[in-house]
Amino acid sequence: MYKPGSDDPRISGPQPNDRSSNGPPRNTKVMLALAGVGFAAASAMAFSSTSQDSIPARQSPAVTGPGKPFVDDFSRLDKSVWSVSDGWSNGSYMVNDWRGSQSVFDDGLTLKLEDRPGGISRYASGEVQSRATYGHGYYEATMQAASGSGIVSGFFTYTGPPFGKPWNEIDVEILGRNTKEALLTYFYNGKSISQVVKLNFDAATGLHHYAFDWQPGYIRWYIDGRLVHEATGSKMPLPSEAQKIMVHLWGTDSIKDWAGPFDRGAVPTRLRFGCIAYSQGRSATDQCRNRTDR
Repeated sequence: MYKPGSDDPRISGPQPNDRSSNGPPRNTKVMLALAGVGFAAASAMAFSSTSQDSIPARQSPAVTGPGKPFVDDFSRLDKSVWSVSDGWSNGSYMVNDWRGSQSVFDDGLTLKLEDRPGGISRYASGEVQSRATYGHGYYEATMQAASGSGIVSGFFTYTGPPFGKPWNEIDVEILGRNTKEALLTYFYNGKSISQVVKLNFDAATGLHHYAFDWQPGYIRWYIDGRLVHEATGSKMPLPSEAQKIMVHLWGTDSIKDWAGPFDRGAVPTRLRFGCIAYSQGRSATDQCRNRTDR
């Protein structure tokens, strides 16, 4: 989830105000509340098999962006593709700020949440976002989530008011208080629909493959190659704006009913990626899936 601070050097021009800093609060629980969707209702939808809207898919116009297909195993930081967040905070609902030192590129990407006083916040963590925006296509990652109450691991796409666009987003999130569930969400013009999916593994114990296929008539989420959820836009339109690819690890002690109370004893902790890839459509062979043993 993403919300740049007022000093974010990547944003130019005026930025909208919110309750904590500049830009909309980018925590799923906060956004569910803003959208009028209670988290309890979202949690009640938890199930382990494939789900989908009851109404047939509705075609929407093609969404394109300047971003080109890529596969990155993070043997180094490719500055032509990625920007590392450094020196700002999303706001008071997070316990951490973003520091470049917390994003490590070395045979994979590791984001570290640590107790490091001396910055904007007591805790420091890592966030990385793509420089380009991307449209319809297949987004995938191999990811090992962080564990601990109040700690959130995220792989997602986003655009919104800080970039002069309506708030659109597609998420895969693991809440550290229960790493045997995944939270799958999409946003259209600031409103959201979420689905909790039970996993048959612990997302914090090793790399697993997470993907979503965003096309004009649907978003399909896959975990380890299995279709686990589908949205067709029957309940709410699908995202209609090109978006940045983003990953981050953060903690909160102010949204306890969603993420749980922040467990200081779980820090330091890390979120690890073996690979991230984007292509224009899902093929028989996932580009990142054979990298789960890294």
